[in-house]
Amino acid sequence: MKKFDYSFLDNGLLPANLINITGTIYSLKTGAKIRQDEYEKIFTELEKIAIVQSVKSSNAIEGIVTSDERIEEIVNQNSQANSLMIKNNINNNQNNKINNFPNQNQNKYTIED
Repeated sequence: MKKFDYSFLDNGLLPANLINITGTIYSLKTGAKIRQDEYEKIFTELEKIAIVQSVKSSNAIEGIVTSDERIEEIVNQNSQANSLMIKNNINNNQNNKINNFPNQNQNKYTIED
């Protein structure tokens, strides 16, 4: 485990480079906030894209396969609840060929549109 040496704080003076770095970080943070306010629509769209990509990646880790459009609908809450989707699949697949639940030979979930 790394041990940090904070003994330089004992004399009450901070190194000049630490103050400079802190000022630079503050300046960058302020500039980012100004750009975010100025281009709010672009940042909102980028955030939506990032959320969809994050959900898709998480689903891939869990073995869930679906389209980007379906993920976007779910994330933006423009889709039916999962229970309704499962109920519709059961009604539409009377012969029990439902792909939403894995069997012993299948380790991936698939969500159909």
